[in-house]
Amino acid sequence: MLSRKRGRTLKIGVVAGTPIDVKFGIEFLENKGYTVEAIAISRNPLEQTVFQTLTSEKREIELISVLEKYDDCDMFLFYCNSLSSTVDVHKISEILKKEIITPLGAYSEIRTDKNVAIIAANAQSLAMIESIIYQSTPCRTICMSNLAIVEAIENKNEPDQIIIDYGIDVYLDMCNRHGVDKFILGCTHFDYLEENIQKYVNNKGYQIEIITPKKFMYSRIKEIVSNNEGKVKW
Repeated sequence: MLSRKRGRTLKIGVVAGTPIDVKFGIEFLENKGYTVEAIAISRNPLEQTVFQTLTSEKREIELISVLEKYDDCDMFLFYCNSLSSTVDVHKISEILKKEIITPLGAYSEIRTDKNVAIIAANAQSLAMIESIIYQSTPCRTICMSNLAIVEAIENKNEPDQIIIDYGIDVYLDMCNRHGVDKFILGCTHFDYLEENIQKYVNNKGYQIEIITPKKFMYSRIKEIVSNNEGKVKW
């Protein structure tokens, strides 16, 4: 499904709910040396959440109409858990005849017999992530979603202050008391908080692994490109 015109650099369309998480995805891939195109579906977190509550038909029609404008992209990276959770990615991929990578595959690789914590932007993505985990590993989940955290990140509030203001520190303390060994950042906006959350966990001496899907998505991109070497004209 991967194709590219002779003499042109591979281009990945970074698709996300708002310009801010698109920016995080752009920075992630540019640091890996890829050529990218920014594609934001909505202007802000609330608008994106409203989009996600449309009927599945309306969501797919709107999303496809946006992505069709970027035919020069060789594949798409959906750098957004919420968006990925509310559309039929396989169907859209088939219609556009392009590979689409999402964060969701990362959660099927989680293995633990302890508790897993999930923090997400909204209930749509939270439910999808939880469902994927339950199909993969026998565990209990302790979950939290709060769109206000995403809005605080978009406002560029200080990460440590966000952790305090929205009770993420209290949530981490509770997770530790209840035997959580994996803490999933189930929103790509939360890349902004990752380093500070890790520092909090380390300072407390908690044995909790902080999980983001970035490594999985990068591995999938490399796998797709590698599998198509010699099959397409680079």
